[in-house]
This record gives sequence, structure tokens and C-alpha cells, in this order.
Amino acid sequence: MIKHFYILLLLLSNFVFAQSESIQVAVSGNTVTNNDIFQYQISVGCKCDLNPPAFIDFDVLGQNEGSMQSTTIINGKQTNTCTRTITYNLRAKKKGTLSIESASANCDGEKSKADGIQINVVDAEEAFNASKGVAPYFYEVKSSKDEVFVGEPFTITFSLYTDKNVSEIVNLMKGDAIALWRQPLFDERDPQHVFEQYHTKVKGKDYSVIVLTQELCFADQAGTIHISPYYGNAVESYDIFNTRYREGYSNSLDIKVKEVPVSKPENYNGMAGKFEITHSISDTDVKVGHAFDMKIKVSGLGNFNILKAPEPDYFFSADTFLCALDSINDQLAITEKGLDGWIEFSYVITPKVAGNYHVKPFAFSYYDWDSRSMKSVTTHEFDLKIKEGKAPKIENPNGEVEVQEVEQDIHHISTGETTVFDNSDFIFGRWYYWLLVLGPFAVPFFLIIVSRKKSKVSDEELIKSEQKNTKKTVIKEIPKLKTLDNKEGLRQLKNLIEEYFMKHLQIGRSALSKSSITQNLKSQNVDDSHISSFQNIWDQLEIAQYAPLSDKNTTEIFDETAELIKNLNKLI
Repeated sequence: MIKHFYILLLLLSNFVFAQSESIQVAVSGNTVTNNDIFQYQISVGCKCDLNPPAFIDFDVLGQNEGSMQSTTIINGKQTNTCTRTITYNLRAKKKGTLSIESASANCDGEKSKADGIQINVVDAEEAFNASKGVAPYFYEVKSSKDEVFVGEPFTITFSLYTDKNVSEIVNLMKGDAIALWRQPLFDERDPQHVFEQYHTKVKGKDYSVIVLTQELCFADQAGTIHISPYYGNAVESYDIFNTRYREGYSNSLDIKVKEVPVSKPENYNGMAGKFEITHSISDTDVKVGHAFDMKIKVSGLGNFNILKAPEPDYFFSADTFLCALDSINDQLAITEKGLDGWIEFSYVITPKVAGNYHVKPFAFSYYDWDSRSMKSVTTHEFDLKIKEGKAPKIENPNGEVEVQEVEQDIHHISTGETTVFDNSDFIFGRWYYWLLVLGPFAVPFFLIIVSRKKSKVSDEELIKSEQKNTKKTVIKEIPKLKTLDNKEGLRQLKNLIEEYFMKHLQIGRSALSKSSITQNLKSQNVDDSHISSFQNIWDQLEIAQYAPLSDKNTTEIFDETAELIKNLNKLI
């Protein structure tokens, strides 16, 4: 029974409605798992006051709103209608039969109320296990280890099991988790990335397995870490009039995290793996006021993500030294066994008081995965000899008390008349002299100021500028595409209008589709005739991917697209 139910869940796509004359509500499915995110939608007149349900038994994970206007003419009578649609993304808080209370609206004094809807919430893990080997596809997330120590690496792999090949991965989302550090082992968004794929049998059924994401993980604290389901969406096929998707949620995971099974020294802060530490110092015999550098480098394999720079006052007293962390450099590779490489901390130290100083070593303890024991690494201690700065005294040209020359570059400043030139000279000291001297520097400075003011545009202005450029580009490029052969011209035309809608409707490429563009055009009150024209062009371009079009049909598509873009440029 559960097997048949889960297959039904995968194939279910239509909304289930409950309505009254003035308000309609719908859900994307009456039966869901406790991991699923489903949609609850309310449609009501634009001028109506809406009172939505409280969603007591559900978490509201997000909502969006849109509106649509339509005009009908019956027997010469024109009727204008505006409908507002609010969609809520929900997830059940518990299993069982749950109720979404009724929604109500007040439309020009007329009150209406939609019926409540019951949702049957079943156990996600039971449904997931029942689907394996039965459903045409399912998503699964696995961990390389069920139990780990704090700081011990493990990997999480998210895969799609499918009995048919898919042509594109369009959207991936990882599940939430607390007290877990994780980084991807590869960038699945990289256009050059090729997804790993292999074949396997599950309960006797053949599946092609596509590895979608793989992450290196470190647990930050002991306890049980719950990893929520991952989400995937892949294109099964681009059909002529309808694209079929394989989307859904995976199972969830629980990872047991244990404390390291040894006593913890005071200088243990959760580091685990294998590490070495070195230090270097630029000079140990310096003068007061002379800065020198000190570097501490930690290298190895482990959870570098929690390594922090030693505090400067650990090494030097603020009364005798000025010490500051200058930079942190690293070269780390993300591997299945942990972060591999090094981190280097650079400090700048300036002595303030002469004397002989002993700098104590820096050390920290870490848990060694291989030996299952606590180990420690430490730097070498060293001595510093700080001397007073000595310099010859120089004559004071102002007749005041003598001061000591520091670093042989600070001298007394004479305040008397200079003998270089006199203000009464014909050239030197006059206003046109300063104009000649400063003019060449002032002009570039002025131009830079003007240029920077022009460049300070807001994000909104930048988007508008890009949209304006796209409008011009599309109109100019369409006639050029006509000169290409039909197949190549139509391929480039599809890319061109995709770029147009991405810029003007602010839709990401992964979310770009016929339905998303249509919905956005409706929300911007674009006429139905223009929307119908767009849908026809989109369908024709998809047909062209599978079957060649005649020269006449190709020319008509180019002409219709040019006309559509001209009309849309006036509206969006």
C-alpha cells in the first residue's frame, strides 16, 4: 500500500481545490510526507480584504503573491476581472491527519468563506524506503559515517536514482543542519563540471545513479545532528509542448557525534587530524622603534576551519611592545579526508622599551584520528635583544634646544626666510606661477572626480541600463540571425530571447521556463495577446530542436519575435 502511495506522490501535480463564489483555495496535494514542502494557494479578487488561515500545524517556509487581469465580452458586454493569488510554501510539523482552517474574504461588503482542507501526512522515511526499487526515480542522501567524533571528517553525498536518463540538472538545495561545517568537494554549478554517473540495482530494479553533490563535513559539538532532506530537480525530457521534470526531496539523516575519548588539555580547542607548527622571525637584535616580523605557520590535514590566530599579547606585553596581526594567508584543499594544506599568521611587532626579552613558545593540542590519542605541537622559544636607538646630535638652525636625530631622517625645521626666491620676484611667488605649477595636477584630479561621480550608480540604475542595452541588442540581432541557416539561427534566437527575459524579468537561468515567464508577464499586466504570442514562439523554438522547420515557418518566427519584443519593450 505504501509503495503505491509513494508512486502516486511522485506523479501528483494538479492542485486540489476547495472554493466558494468569491474565494478559492487549493493545495498541491492532500497527501504528503512530513519532509515534503507543498503549496497552499488562495485566489481572491484584487480589492477583497483577505483573512488567511493560521496554519497552526504547519511551518510557513515562504510565500509569494501575484495578480492577473482579464477581460471578457459576452453579448457585447465587457467585464474586467482582477484576481490576486497568494501561494504559501508549507511543511507539516507532525504526522497524521492535519487540518488547514478555512480562509475568508470581504469583497465590497460581501463576505465569503472557503472550506478548510485536510492534509494526510505520512512518515517520510517509510515512504522513502518503500519507493526504493519501485518508483521510477528517487533522491537519496548518504553519509560516509553514522557516528563520528568532534572534529572527525565525514562526507555527505546527494544522488538521483533514475530509471531514465535526464538531460539537465536545473536546481539543487541542501538540507538545513545545525552545528555542522560543510564545504562542497566540487562545484556542481561549474559549466565544465561533469556529474559522476554509474549503474546499480535496488531491490532488483535497474537505476542510473547521478552524484549531484558531495560535501566534506565536520561536526562542531557532541550530540545528534539532524540533516534535513535535500531537494533536486532534473529535466527528464524537453518535449515539444511540455517539459517533464524529475523533482523531489531526499531522506533525512541523523549523525551521532561523540566527544573525543581522552582527557582534554587546557590548550585543546577542538582541533583534530595531524598538524605541524613552525615559526620564523625577521630579526632578534633590533632597536627601539624598529618594527620586525613574526610568522606562525600551521600545516597538516584536519579541521583547519576552527583554527584561530594566537592573540598578540600571548607573546608580548603591551607595555613593552606594539604587536598587531598583519595578515592571514592560507593554501587549503578540500578533500574527503579533511582540509589539507597550511595557514600562516603574520604579525608586526615594534619594541617600545629597550631590554632583553624571552618569548615563550606557542603550542596547541589536537586529537589524532589515526592513533586515537591526544597530541601536541609547539613552536621554539627565542630571545630578543632590544637596544636604545643611538644617533648623533645636530645643530638646531632655529637656535632652540637640540634634539636627537632619529633614523637619520628627521631634522629641525628652519622657520626663517629662505634664499631660494623672494615673493617680489617677477615670476616666482606670483599667482600665475602657482597656476603653472599646480595646473597640470589639478586638471587630472578634476577629471577623476567627475568620472567617479558618473560611475556611482545604484544597482537599480545598473539593472535599468542593462535592460536598455538588451532591448537594443535583441532588435538589432534578429535581422542578422535571418542570414544564418535555419537551425543555427533558431538556436541563437532562443538564446537571445532567454537572455532578454532573464534581464527584464530578473529570472535566474535555472528557473527560466515557459511557465515562469508567463507568470511574470501576467504579474506585469501584459496583454493576453502578447503572452499568447510568446508561448507560440517558445513552443516553435522547442519544436525546432527536434524537427527542422520550413523556410516560411522560420521567417515567421523571426518576424513574430521581433514584433513581440517591440511590444514588450513598451510594457516591461
